Amino acid sequence: MVWTDWRDATTDVWLYDIGLGEEQIVTTDLDYQSSPVISATKIVWRDERTGNRDLFVSEIPGNNAPVIKFLDPDLTNDGSVTVGDIGAVVACFGTSETQPDDFIPPWVPACDLNVDGSVTIGDIGLVVGNFGTANWPTFNSIEDPLSAFTTQKMQFFLRVTDPDGAPQPSLNMSVRDVTDPENPASVDFATDLVGTFTTSIGPVFTRGEFLWLVPTDAGKTYEFTFTADDGPDTTELILYIEVI
Repeated sequence: MVWTDWRDATTDVWLYDIGLGEEQIVTTDLDYQSSPVISATKIVWRDERTGNRDLFVSEIPGNNAPVIKFLDPDLTNDGSVTVGDIGAVVACFGTSETQPDDFIPPWVPACDLNVDGSVTIGDIGLVVGNFGTANWPTFNSIEDPLSAFTTQKMQFFLRVTDPDGAPQPSLNMSVRDVTDPENPASVDFATDLVGTFTTSIGPVFTRGEFLWLVPTDAGKTYEFTFTADDGPDTTELILYIEVI
């Protein structure tokens, strides 16, 4: 959402990001700016800084940063993986992103948990494999730790897209032991926790696969930071996992 604002005794164009709940200033020139309109990637407004009524255009601030989508098996977004989640992915079984728009059942991207373009037995297996896990992030809100049981196999995928288009961003992961928040310690995921994180960069998105056999050290809390980088912009997603 964009508008003209007089708060600084000048007419500036401001932007409100509904997703972030934040507002940003777009113009700071002392002359008159008005009548802003917004599209998916740009803002256009009338500007009189040259003495004429010109049209100015700007990219939406921060709009070109990569977007990380956490694809978790809690399809019903109730915080835990239950029979309802199995039913949700079964209802999508056999669908694909290339099917006609009027195909029944419709394509639901959230059901494609392994990000291969279709809903298959592999996606059902991901839900079943994480069955019983509690405190899954809801709508990518990951402030609270995700609870994982010792010796449980955890597997999930991430999908990264970039408004700039090809080439798609790189995706990396770092891990810290934050059981003692005052003394966090870096952890090697492959060596110390015997887990794997693999990525593949495609023409439309970057795919990340997280696979971990949760260790027996109950009481530990780990911080996983996923970083997408397209060169000029980076995006971070942080996930906390508590072993119980």
